[in-house]
Amino acid sequence: MRLVFAGGEFYRKGGAEVVLAITQLLDEKKIDESQLEVQLIGDLTKRHNIAHRQYQDNEDFYRSIENRIQRYRCFKHQTRMDNAALMALFRHSDVGLLPTWQETYGFSVLEMQSSGCPVITSNVRALPEINPPGAGWCIGGALNDDREYSISSVTEKEQLRQALINALKRTLMDIIEDPTIAHEKGEGAITRIREQHCPLRYIHQLNDIYHRGVAEFVRHPPMISI
Repeated sequence: MRLVFAGGEFYRKGGAEVVLAITQLLDEKKIDESQLEVQLIGDLTKRHNIAHRQYQDNEDFYRSIENRIQRYRCFKHQTRMDNAALMALFRHSDVGLLPTWQETYGFSVLEMQSSGCPVITSNVRALPEINPPGAGWCIGGALNDDREYSISSVTEKEQLRQALINALKRTLMDIIEDPTIAHEKGEGAITRIREQHCPLRYIHQLNDIYHRGVAEFVRHPPMISI
């Protein structure tokens, strides 16, 4: 199974949780390294996680993640990749990974979906809307009124981290046991992009709205008092 994670801010986007989930499955002997290829695209030096507020991880944590990436053969890490190469990578991947702690929208999810690569995402902000069950998998914990994670202690951060890791592990095992799930969701992802994010369809919709508005204006011009 070919997995791909892409996030410039490696730790904010959930790269550490990806590494921990996969290495835990390997250590627990639930999967073998020969079953996986995991492409990690992201900057390991960008450690600050805005979602963690004052409860940032420490040097030992970062070192342990980087050591795991080096130790396990299934991981292939690159700090960055140009967009054309990244899109080609998405087209040759089975499942995308974005268990992000904080997100504005999730454009990389749309890029993966358009390549037929369904994505496992967290449930913050717009991700449940752009990554519905028919196109991918949405995991995570409780959200505040802004649809974000509220971290108010180290304990709360670790509890959410473990919830993300556990959900990643369960989802990956489901896919390994039944690979047709990924294929079906990949087809669903492409269908969703065609229906909801096609530029030509969007242009037609805007033109329709514009022409209907003009027609209504002509039929019922506003009354202007002088």
